[in-house]
Amino acid sequence: MNQSIYCSTGTIVGRENQFDYRIILQYAPEIAADGFELMMLRCWYGYLPEIARILKRSRLHFPVIHSDKDIGTLISLGGEANLSEANRLYDENCRMGEAIGAEKIVLHLWGGPGSDAEIERNLA
Repeated sequence: MNQSIYCSTGTIVGRENQFDYRIILQYAPEIAADGFELMMLRCWYGYLPEIARILKRSRLHFPVIHSDKDIGTLISLGGEANLSEANRLYDENCRMGEAIGAEKIVLHLWGGPGSDAEIERNLA
């Protein structure tokens, strides 16, 4: 069985560096991993095409994108407006994943109050 080790960009980008995606380019080459899981952050939405271009040019390998955790929260909250926003964000996350060459997406189906109690709805 051939297994790969991926490192989440969430280990690199955070509050301490103001969620600056350019930090990935600085530190990722120093990490012994087969590739990276790009952690989507809400503050990046206005810059996704630019971020995708920069990451693609870096020649770093991003086989996985970790979708915005707010998607699961919105699904858990339910209601037409929340589900519509969750779908919109999911579509943006999928487009970003495609732009950077990701083959898989991680989606949290939980978040918000009582989300575990609503797992059937979240799965639907």
